[in-house]
Amino acid sequence: MGSFEDFETELTQALTRLYDADYRPTVTLRQVMALEASQGAGPFQSAVVQAIEELKPAPGIPPATVLGRIYDVLRHRFVLRLTQEETAERLTMGVRSLRRAQRESVHRLARHLWDRASRSQTATETTASGEFLATESRAQSLEWLSQVREELAALRESVPVAAADVSESVNGAVQLARVLTARQAMTLEIGTIQPQLQAVIHPSALKQVLLAGIRLLAGDMLRGRVTLDAQRQQGQCLISMTASPATNVESTELSLMQEILVAHAGSIRLHQHSDGTSLVIRIPSVPVREERVTVLVVDDNKDLVRSFQLYAAGTRYDVVPAGSEQRLIEAIERVSPDIIMLDVMLPHTDGWELLVHLRAHPATRSTPIIVCSVVKEEDLALALGATLYLPKPMLRRQFIAALNQALTLTGPVASESRVSSEATD
Repeated sequence: MGSFEDFETELTQALTRLYDADYRPTVTLRQVMALEASQGAGPFQSAVVQAIEELKPAPGIPPATVLGRIYDVLRHRFVLRLTQEETAERLTMGVRSLRRAQRESVHRLARHLWDRASRSQTATETTASGEFLATESRAQSLEWLSQVREELAALRESVPVAAADVSESVNGAVQLARVLTARQAMTLEIGTIQPQLQAVIHPSALKQVLLAGIRLLAGDMLRGRVTLDAQRQQGQCLISMTASPATNVESTELSLMQEILVAHAGSIRLHQHSDGTSLVIRIPSVPVREERVTVLVVDDNKDLVRSFQLYAAGTRYDVVPAGSEQRLIEAIERVSPDIIMLDVMLPHTDGWELLVHLRAHPATRSTPIIVCSVVKEEDLALALGATLYLPKPMLRRQFIAALNQALTLTGPVASESRVSSEATD
């Protein structure tokens, strides 16, 4: 089927033509998605929509989780066929954040399709080789599988939205595994674990997966090393367990680990290479909490300030009204704003003079200032030291885009860095 990376690239490109009647899937896409060579856009569309629905979180999982966000982004973009701007508006995200979330979601969709195809291929090869289970063994296997699923369902019911600290889980699993491998002349080693890495999985389930993986890799190893590493990659926790030298692990031995991980929207892959054997686990990661950004709004229009607060809902921005412009410096000292949004038509103070004063004041000399006004004087605003100019009225996406850009700038900027309504539409 080629490599996963090639498949993900081809799927990403194909999604841009998902509803193109003349589109024909590539060979790799057809192989992974089990499509016939003669089948064109219609069956491909149906296969993609079906795969997206398979990623829908279980009823007990709130929509605000990573799994919910992945499903929502894919559904709005490729099932409801909304534009990026419409999707961002619907999901109360900035367009830039939506683009990043879309990349992560498409990666998850690609991984789901790839792993499903791999499991199907393994089952086909096993059947072809004549390795059939006896009736009694099959019954025992199904009973065991049912018990595993019941245990996982109980975990999800007790803690619907669980998150595991990966570093703690790795340390705990290694400590337990050292008891099991005490008689072997081998080393269990914790490599590089990215700080503050959390996975969307119950801690007990993750520890069991890691412990099972270590036991498989250690096997009858007399001398050698098993190393565990973990990092965040494209919205996923990527946990690698590597045995050196190589050990004999069969993919059929991964059934328990696969069952636990699939229940948490994860996956596991076995890699055999010349100098070692690796198990690579992928589980959705808990997003890193963004630092809060305080936006101080100097505007006498209370309704407009309230609109700004609604625009910022669900983002990292906290919109704070300054109150009277006459006591602005007191407000600045109180809230320490990261961004100031300034109107120039104020009841008690001339906004242009206030802008000059803010640029000269030590507390706000380097603070990004966005002049937001119905007065069409962008050149004057920038000449007097504004970081950006934003005309009224504005859309939510224009408001968020201006705040995003202001964070990348400090103090006054040249005219080529302006954000106008045309640039953010």
